[in-house]
Amino acid sequence: MNLTLNPFGNWHRVATIEVSSRVRDLPALVQDDRLKFRLIEADSPRRSFRQYDLVVDSTEGERRCARTAWTVLNAMQKAADLGCIDRYRVLEGSQWLSMFEAPRATPASDSHISEMA
Repeated sequence: MNLTLNPFGNWHRVATIEVSSRVRDLPALVQDDRLKFRLIEADSPRRSFRQYDLVVDSTEGERRCARTAWTVLNAMQKAADLGCIDRYRVLEGSQWLSMFEAPRATPASDSHISEMA
């Protein structure tokens, strides 16, 4: 029997991200007191990068956990797009970014064609 202990307790790792080593304090940059998450620095195999595990509090249920993961990763992606986070990328956990996207509307021409069939 294999027993795996969760070193984070009720906090579950949902993603691992990477940023340039020039980003000094990523947790302070993305801090939000309304959300229950932590960025924990992990060992990086490359010296020019820093890796962080995104862990979220799972005590409020799966949906809240998923929403928090999406919110934090989405905010970091937007900050990276604006140049605030240098060399940002999601190594694990990118599936959270597509969880709460709105479904795309069908173009009017396609719906017209389907009505004629």
